Amino acid sequence: LLFLSALLSGCGVSLRSMIATPAPTTLPTPIWDFYELLSQAATQAPFTLLVPDEAKLPFAIGHTGLDFIPGSKAQPFVVTQSYRVRGSLIRITQTSQSGQIPAKAVEQTTVRGVVGYWVVLNVGERVLYWEENNSSLTIGGHPPASSGGGPGGEGSFILAGSFVPYGAVESSTFPPV
Repeated sequence: LLFLSALLSGCGVSLRSMIATPAPTTLPTPIWDFYELLSQAATQAPFTLLVPDEAKLPFAIGHTGLDFIPGSKAQPFVVTQSYRVRGSLIRITQTSQSGQIPAKAVEQTTVRGVVGYWVVLNVGERVLYWEENNSSLTIGGHPPASSGGGPGGEGSFILAGSFVPYGAVESSTFPPV
C-alpha cells in the first residue's frame, strides 16, 4: 500500500483521492442482456409489455438498460426500459398498478386514445402518464431543451404512439418472445 501510494504520488495522484473518488454510475445494460431481460419480463408480466417500434420513430433511440421487479402481494410488477434519445436518457415504465390518478398531475391530455396526465416530479422532471392494457405507463427523462423530439413535449406523444406489444416488432429491433 505504501509502495502504491509512493508510486501514485510521483504521478500527482494521492491514494486518498483515489479512494474518495465515487464509483461510476451504472453502466448500460449490454444489448444481449437487455434482450434477455426484455424477453423474461414479457413472459412473466401480468400485462402486455409494450415497447417502442423504432421503425415508427422520426428519431433514433439506443437501448441503455432494462429492469423489472416481479410483482408480489405487496408490490406491483414493474418493467422499466431505458433509452438514449439525442444524448439524453429517457425511461419507459410499465406497472401492474393502475386505477389511480397521479397526485402530482398538472394537466390532463389524451394519450393513445385514453385520458392521460402530465405529472411534474419533485426534481422538476415532467412525466407523461396513462393507463393501457391493465397497466400504468409513464415516459420520463431529462432531454436537452434543444432536442424537440424528447420527452416532456411532443416527443413523448411520438414515443407513446410508436408502442407495440413486445413480439410484434421486427426481430431486428427486438427478438421475438
